[in-house]
Amino acid sequence: MELAHKIPTQHRDAFVIKTEAIALRIGVNAQDLMAIMDFESAGTFSPSIQNKGGNNYFGLIQFGTSAAKDLGTSLNKLKQLSALEQLDYVEAWFMLWRKRRGAITNFADLYLTVLLPKGIGYGLTDALPFTAKQIQQNKGLCDGKGRITKASILKKFAQRYPWILAQNNIKDAVQQTPDSYITSSNNSFEHVPQVAVEDTNTAQTMVIGAAALVLIVAIS
Repeated sequence: MELAHKIPTQHRDAFVIKTEAIALRIGVNAQDLMAIMDFESAGTFSPSIQNKGGNNYFGLIQFGTSAAKDLGTSLNKLKQLSALEQLDYVEAWFMLWRKRRGAITNFADLYLTVLLPKGIGYGLTDALPFTAKQIQQNKGLCDGKGRITKASILKKFAQRYPWILAQNNIKDAVQQTPDSYITSSNNSFEHVPQVAVEDTNTAQTMVIGAAALVLIVAIS
């Protein structure tokens, strides 16, 4: 599997096997799930890594205080888990939002489940509902117009994880997205874990191990 070499050797095989099982249960592509954890943890797959901007977000998908509460735990407890243990809460988070919003059908919505759940379901080039402060915190995902769209998110991910565009019929639309504020001669960017934008829905019980739906392979 792509990115497996970045996982600490002491639990690499177990982590990959568990990630593949989780991806099957939540109905997504395992490589896509790995890419999101790699991106959010700055390539460390650490369960305790803090957002480099100094914000109060930690771990494999940058859990915050309200996300932890939604999952029936606390941020301190999440930070103390091993990477393998924290994967249970990664699964629980996606299961919770699948229960709230339905099956995840594309990579952008998979990532928005982590970053901005209320953006799930928006069109490819629609401006996502970030506040001005949230846009500033996540400006690495902006297009040239200062907006964050699914297309601008996919363009950034494709710079690091090229299979994301290759496996979806969206390459032309994404490549036509204006360049981001962060550019370089090799069209790459220095990753800083993004600031998760937490939803304010009522806390719900953690859900783990629901039945699989369909693996995502294309954006509608």
